[in-house]
Amino acid sequence: MAAFVLTSCCCLPFLLCASQAFLLSHYHNTPVALPPVPASVALKLLVGTARTTAGARSVLSPNKFTTRHWSSSSSSSSTSTSTSPSSSFDDKPPSLRQIALVSKFARLPFWPIWHGLIIMFLDQIGFRELSQSLEATIGGRVAPMIYMPKPGVGERSEVEAFDFSTAGGFTEANKKKMEQEEKEMLSANLLALTDPFLMNVHHRHSFLKLDPFRWLQALIFPEGFPAHPHAGFNTLTYVLKGQMKHRDSMGVKQVYGNGAAQFLTAGNGVLHEEMWEFSKGRDMELFQIWINLPRRHKDIDPSLQLVGDTDNHDGKGPIPEITILSPSSSSSTSSSSVFSASPRGAEKKVTVRVLMGEAHGLQGKLESLTPMTVLHVSMDSGSSWAFPLPSHHTCHIYARKGPLDVLVDAGGGRDGGKPGLVRVETHETAFMKTGGELLQVHSPLDGKGGSDFLVLAGEPLREPVAASGPWVFNEASEATRAYARYQTGAFGLPWEHTLDDEAWRDVCRVGRRGGGGEGGGGGGGITRDL
Repeated sequence: MAAFVLTSCCCLPFLLCASQAFLLSHYHNTPVALPPVPASVALKLLVGTARTTAGARSVLSPNKFTTRHWSSSSSSSSTSTSTSPSSSFDDKPPSLRQIALVSKFARLPFWPIWHGLIIMFLDQIGFRELSQSLEATIGGRVAPMIYMPKPGVGERSEVEAFDFSTAGGFTEANKKKMEQEEKEMLSANLLALTDPFLMNVHHRHSFLKLDPFRWLQALIFPEGFPAHPHAGFNTLTYVLKGQMKHRDSMGVKQVYGNGAAQFLTAGNGVLHEEMWEFSKGRDMELFQIWINLPRRHKDIDPSLQLVGDTDNHDGKGPIPEITILSPSSSSSTSSSSVFSASPRGAEKKVTVRVLMGEAHGLQGKLESLTPMTVLHVSMDSGSSWAFPLPSHHTCHIYARKGPLDVLVDAGGGRDGGKPGLVRVETHETAFMKTGGELLQVHSPLDGKGGSDFLVLAGEPLREPVAASGPWVFNEASEATRAYARYQTGAFGLPWEHTLDDEAWRDVCRVGRRGGGGEGGGGGGGITRDL
């Protein structure tokens, strides 16, 4: 370990420069020639071009993107009948959501890089639980989970059926070949399972005053994301620890964090900066989720919504939250039932925060233009939780802290077989198939400290996606037009992140006068302080 740390320290300047070169090279590898930007902005805007493939090593990290594929006949645990969850279905129990893939994306070392390198090393030599615990404690990694399709599969939204008639019939070999082809197709185009969600980035960082390498890293990567453009989609930024400072070309400044969430509709174009705010702590964790806009809404004016405990005058108040008492249960591969109830009085808690959509009678305060649900669920060990959702909505869950077990029907249908459990470990994402009406999750007793995860579900848009850096449109030509508008100042003028608020407002005033004509932003009921 000492030798590894010493080697990492000696190579840190080279790694920083190499990372910057890699990010900038990918930033410019787009259909339109974007101007140079700080490397940290390139990391944020273009993680879509730096995705890994199933089983392949990441360029920036030796971590693998690993994928487990679940067919309709597979189950990972006990396969006997469970007690039916309470629901509004009165004739038959609702069908369970089936899992298509369980994947773990590469986690890249960043802020501070040397923390991330140590954690990455522990991962590689088999100390996975220790590395996960260390990341949760000291930070140092970012996980860009990209769902946007790879080139060549952009418009395919469904898995094509395997043709057994031309492959020699329904043999065991052909069945395995069909499952492998389905896995490869889904891995290449996760958007078929997540639409309208495009990406989920998990940041876990720390900025210690006495960090000996922090000053060196700051020379190359500013501590945050300086002014950069967005157009054609939404961003949901959910800050669990620390604070984020937002300033944009509409003249809006927001400082939020410690459980607050911001929903930015970029629409026809906006510039904004996101810098880490250290006035109330240096320990940072957040999720930023990219959510597509339907074609008919991509040209609307940009707008902002803010929810959570914050001092901003334009906030919508606290995030709706409910705590549910769940009968304690256990799951075991040798048990006679999937969920075995414990004696009375042994109740466990499940806490659900409703960021968007509706759950347990609570309505999220962030409003979207298409139906979607974003929940943050925390479960005590041994508890169970059920959530009904429309069968045509996509759904996936990300395990911030595992393990957790998802109840699935081994037969793949309402009456097709006995239920079983699929295990989802820490930092893994479980992608569901459409068709089921109930998501049921169990936090196993062998999990230390319970389970914590995000649920992302929504009505799919089923539209082509042409993503190019900070733009998400339906056609590549639309991204070219967005870049042309950006160059003319239609989004506003960029500014240095080191500017104080008054100087930044001066830049916004000039930008509005000089380029505000076509789609320069505004609207959405935002109060401007210019």
